[in-house]
Amino acid sequence: EPHSFDVHVSASYDGKKSAWDYSSYEGRTTINAGMAQQSGIEVEPAGPAILEETLDAIGRVDLAPGAQAILRARFPGQVIAVHKTVGDQVTAGEPLARIESNESLQQYDVTSPMDGVVLERNASIGNVADDEALFVVGDLTRLQVDFHIFPKDLHRVSPGQDVMITSIDDRLTATAKLQTLLPT
Repeated sequence: EPHSFDVHVSASYDGKKSAWDYSSYEGRTTINAGMAQQSGIEVEPAGPAILEETLDAIGRVDLAPGAQAILRARFPGQVIAVHKTVGDQVTAGEPLARIESNESLQQYDVTSPMDGVVLERNASIGNVADDEALFVVGDLTRLQVDFHIFPKDLHRVSPGQDVMITSIDDRLTATAKLQTLLPT
């Protein structure tokens, strides 16, 4: 709305041809050529074009497989030092905590196996480390997004399509290609 157009119709029925014309001008205005040029308005005839279709889908961003490490003590013992906490950047080989082994009383470091960010910390000085996770480190540059597509829209989605990912608050965007379509 508003609609503004000129119509020309040609029809034939039982060998008889008919034609008629009519105009439908709603909210039409006229802008002189000088004002249109000054305003940057350009008019061109409509023609064939490639149309893009968008499909809004809700999804969840998570770490890609292999982009997360759960770190535990190699040997049970007391935590004697903690060097990193949640949110800290770490590099591969960097010590996160120091443990004193119960059996040998020797100290060893729990180190990060990858570059990333400390996502969880369950180690505190004085705690006893055994088989529980002390830290979780994740590489936030390796993410995956799982989208939920309604069955009625499945025919509109296929691997290789471009995807634009936008955060809930519209502050962050990223583009990617759809890799896999799971039947579930």
